Amino acid sequence: MSNAKLFYRAFLKEAKSFSNYNLREYIKRRVKHGFMSNANVSDPEALKSLYSKAQEDLILVKRQSILYSLYGRRVKNVVEVSNLGL
Repeated sequence: MSNAKLFYRAFLKEAKSFSNYNLREYIKRRVKHGFMSNANVSDPEALKSLYSKAQEDLILVKRQSILYSLYGRRVKNVVEVSNLGL
């Protein structure tokens, strides 16, 4: 499997760790948009810079998910409550 697919899956996995619906969906949208916009890049130097940027961003998302789990709001928003069937 290519590095891009591994990064894409890792980003989506980290997005699932956010308890807040808005943050989770925002990260999914940003990841999808970022990967789709760079899908046709074939220059080796550009790929190397995208790879290092993806590593940095994945570390940032992991760090933010940990911080948000410690200090984030525990109140569910309207979308999450309606998904529970209440």
